[in-house]
Amino acid sequence: MNTEVESSTVKSLTKNDIHWLKTAWSILRDTSNYPEYMELRIKTLPHTGPKYLPLKINRELITDEATRITLDGLIAIGMEKDVLSALDKFANCTRALIMEKGKVTELDVSQIASKIAVDESLLRLSLELGDKLGRFSDRKSKNDSKVGWQTLGINRPETIDFYVQFESIEQLLASYHNKKSDSIETLRQIESYSELSTDDFQDIALHTNLALTALGTNLYVNEFRLNELKAITNQRFDMQKLIQLCTELNSSFQNKNYYAVAFLVRAIIDHVPPVFNAENFKMVSSEYKSDGNVKSFREAMRNLDSFSRKICDGHLHSLIRKKEVLPNETQVDFKASLDQLLGEIVRILR
Repeated sequence: MNTEVESSTVKSLTKNDIHWLKTAWSILRDTSNYPEYMELRIKTLPHTGPKYLPLKINRELITDEATRITLDGLIAIGMEKDVLSALDKFANCTRALIMEKGKVTELDVSQIASKIAVDESLLRLSLELGDKLGRFSDRKSKNDSKVGWQTLGINRPETIDFYVQFESIEQLLASYHNKKSDSIETLRQIESYSELSTDDFQDIALHTNLALTALGTNLYVNEFRLNELKAITNQRFDMQKLIQLCTELNSSFQNKNYYAVAFLVRAIIDHVPPVFNAENFKMVSSEYKSDGNVKSFREAMRNLDSFSRKICDGHLHSLIRKKEVLPNETQVDFKASLDQLLGEIVRILR
């Protein structure tokens, strides 16, 4: 694939960052499950040392408290070839089936894997990681705890159009978030963000959220996560209010309305407990059992509930004083935990 770059050119990441990302992918590939933070920390400790802070790795590359590597993370360390190849073969095979049979409503991933001579576990991981590249399905299901789906549904016009129009995985990468892969290549070749001019930043910002993150002007709710929420059709829950709250949260964050950001985060947290069969968010953070990283998810939700509530209540109920200190971006930054919450909602409802 033309995105492949030797890891020696990845200068925007430290050697420890690269080792952490490679280890996260190695565990995921070997076990078909995302690693726990403790497992990753201990396994990488001899190489990274105790002072290394993996949580500082860009969240576009690895999410969920630095345990879930993304497709961008694989591209950044030059290990995306097998995933992209599997996706390319899968999409071409599915397109051929649609064109031949005229009606394909459900795909068995194991059968497709056998047909295209790709390891089933790799194909499942690839479809999970490549979900943001295109609409590979509109319905997913599985009956095990491994990452990735066993059955994919093709029913909605957007999904059918995706396969009819599919040309190649390179074409998908080229259009992915305004040629994001090209911008990652640019980021690989710089020693530090301080070396970039304003024009450089503006040019990269046209193509990727990575530069925006460095500037501190990125969206609060990741746009791909928001698109995942918009794609949900669920008979039990109407997603309109949650989507609108997330949209207003992004708008407030971009306009530096940090009081509104704090209030909207709390509004979202108080709005979603029924998705988890809970009456309130405290029950979500203490009783909900997520598939996979149960302890990690609960801990993240407890922190989100505790810290956001204290900050929000402090601003909401404080009386006028002689002197005030206004909130800033750092004070209201719950993006990682909120994304984990929204990601779990997507997993449950889609």
